[in-house]
Amino acid sequence: MALKATTTLKAVIFVLAGLAAAPALAGQAGRIDCTGPFAADATEADVAAAFGADNVVFGALPGPEGSSYDGTTVFPDDPAAKLTIQWADEEARKGPTISIEAPSAWEAPYGIRIGMTLSDLRAINGAPFTVLGFGWDYGGAASFTEGALAPKPDGCVVSVMFALPDAANEDSRFDPLMGDRELSSDDALLVSAKPVVSAVYVGWPVDLGDGDE
Repeated sequence: MALKATTTLKAVIFVLAGLAAAPALAGQAGRIDCTGPFAADATEADVAAAFGADNVVFGALPGPEGSSYDGTTVFPDDPAAKLTIQWADEEARKGPTISIEAPSAWEAPYGIRIGMTLSDLRAINGAPFTVLGFGWDYGGAASFTEGALAPKPDGCVVSVMFALPDAANEDSRFDPLMGDRELSSDDALLVSAKPVVSAVYVGWPVDLGDGDE
């Protein structure tokens, strides 16, 4: 199941549908650059051809709020190279949405990686962005409405989840950052909490339609 957030973030996080990636050797993470075996209309067969059928497994994956969905895992036995895929057309296994989650070493467009700081993303984007408050299933979700990472009609979309370090989670000074609320990436309290990227989602803001184009 694609992620859902509050109203201003749903479209960015929930509707991602596909990406492309630079090929990786078996057991090795690569760089996603929105070309190659994960194009917007790619199928699971394309992914298996690129990474080896033995490295591609279809099955139940955990979703938010205790839900689950059927999707594909690439390199399931190698945490540093692991990717998970949700299919826009689950029956045909076509139209991938890619999830990169810690400790995966895959690199997303613009050089985004797990463990990057809020300041790193602010510098890459070149403009402020929105982060949802922490402490719930969609906590830490970011969206970009302006800047380098803003969705483009014909380009891939990058969405990011941040996580607070344990020290910040346990510090009452950061209570204003918790819960279902929207925060600016320039918020001084948020910056001082030192959140880091915990997940990256890459896809295309398109409707696959019937594939007749």
